[in-house]
Amino acid sequence: MTDPREQDASATPEGGERLPDPLGVAMGSIGAGAGLGAAVITAALIVLRRSLATAPTWVLPLVLFLGIASAGVVGWRLARAITDAWRHGVTAALGVFAALMLAAVAAPIDALAGRIGLLAYLVFLGLLATFGARTATHAAQGIPRE
Repeated sequence: MTDPREQDASATPEGGERLPDPLGVAMGSIGAGAGLGAAVITAALIVLRRSLATAPTWVLPLVLFLGIASAGVVGWRLARAITDAWRHGVTAALGVFAALMLAAVAAPIDALAGRIGLLAYLVFLGLLATFGARTATHAAQGIPRE
């Protein structure tokens, strides 16, 4: 057994090379994209909560577009370790779909818990995005989750 301080960071303890975990990369990318996209939409809902009815008609589509775009870009960028372009794209698309589903949950939370509930949900979405990004990054480097 070798001393961990002497071990090469790019190799496993057995001496082999670390390979990316495609499932971990995909799941982390989907989670990060979904969390960030839904967080963008939820944050806009918090800001525009009272003035959404009087806001210009282009505000809501813009907010939805920004949430969709951020989910897709983050999902795409974190899934770089997936070499097959089709699977890479499906991973980003699933992140977008999950972001829209999570953003839809913000409306009942707003009705039941108000602004405090939305802030708590926004914190949860931020944690989801952070955990997903860390998972995808570690899986792309071949580092096992502990």
